[in-house]
Amino acid sequence: MTLKFRLFPSFRTRLSGLLLLTLLFSETSTSAQAGIIVRVSTSVGDYSIELLDEEAPITVQNFLGYVNSDAYNGTYLHRVVTDFVVQGGGYRFQPFVGPIDVVAGPSIVNEFGASNLRGTVAMAKLEGLPDSATHEWFVNLSDNISLDTNSGGFTVFGRVLGNGMAVLDAIDDLPKINLGVKASDAPFLAAAYNDPRDFVYINVEVVERFSESAHVYETNSGLLITSVSVNADE
Repeated sequence: MTLKFRLFPSFRTRLSGLLLLTLLFSETSTSAQAGIIVRVSTSVGDYSIELLDEEAPITVQNFLGYVNSDAYNGTYLHRVVTDFVVQGGGYRFQPFVGPIDVVAGPSIVNEFGASNLRGTVAMAKLEGLPDSATHEWFVNLSDNISLDTNSGGFTVFGRVLGNGMAVLDAIDDLPKINLGVKASDAPFLAAAYNDPRDFVYINVEVVERFSESAHVYETNSGLLITSVSVNADE
């Protein structure tokens, strides 16, 4: 009996190999272009930000310096202007003392490039001083193109992924109170100011792109799944 061997791969084998190569090239290309992801956990819900380290490298490194030193953890959102911005990174609340400043590092050079469109994340700075950004940052709730020409342009260094803007919109819908410079237009979980625990507090951390905590399940689109709750006890 003569045994015959096939010297070429089956169609199924070739197809599997082609799919594997496609996935490998796709992963390599996506990884090369994708930025670092940070997760922002709030009293209302969580969302993820992809950092634009190629477009604004100095700003991203400055932001990561605060993130990695836990400077933003336990801070509260102190300024929310309806359909404009959600701003934080400036203050935390200390019992029996009140709001205290996050320790600011040196100011950084302005790196304006990308437009301040809805869902982008930018650094706050002093009026008329382009290179005055330090630690405060904000998320654009609308296409705020006026910020592209104000004070040299506000540097965009990240973008909110997937449906994360649902969390920011929920925060925007909360009642707001004015307790002075360190809590001007601050969103509040209760109808009136009774307890500082009703501020919207945040924690910020770097996460892996494919981890559950990043809520990233689709490589190419950066699609994420978030939960939104306006009840801090849920």
